[in-house]
Amino acid sequence: EDDPAGRVVSWNAGAERIQSLKASEARLQAFMTFTPSMMFIKSRDGRYQYVNEPFCRSFGLERDAVLGRTDAEIFPSDQAGRFQANDASVIVAGTAREFEETAQYRDGWHTSIVCKFPIRDAEGAVSALGGVVMDITERKRTEHELLDKQACMEAADCPGRAWNPSDSAKLRTPPDRM
Repeated sequence: EDDPAGRVVSWNAGAERIQSLKASEARLQAFMTFTPSMMFIKSRDGRYQYVNEPFCRSFGLERDAVLGRTDAEIFPSDQAGRFQANDASVIVAGTAREFEETAQYRDGWHTSIVCKFPIRDAEGAVSALGGVVMDITERKRTEHELLDKQACMEAADCPGRAWNPSDSAKLRTPPDRM
């Protein structure tokens, strides 16, 4: 139990809090370990405190090469600058934000939706930054292919373009009357 000043006055209550904290930490660890999405936690000054396996695998990095380092120490300067600017905007705003970020992974460039959010301490101050990354590279590639096909289909000379009844009228109409 606590006294009015918030100090623990019972060892039993303290042990229960420790057990509760350990259980909470185990749940968080399981979540971070088994999600297929990249996840990270950075200190306020941008140093990685935690990265999960998908993060390490995607960037081709060992966890020890990431923890305690900043984006500028890990990634090319332009990429690090974009990451850091987005991080700063979340810390200043104090609210979660989503960004579309491009990054060089070990197998090439990828586009991702990154949800970045402030992590607050017991007093409510922003003490760290969390992030969850969803790779949308294939979706973006498909969108571009569809837009290219749509543009092609709208052009009269596109091979494989579906026939439109107005096409035959266009062929019989002199250009000066179209």
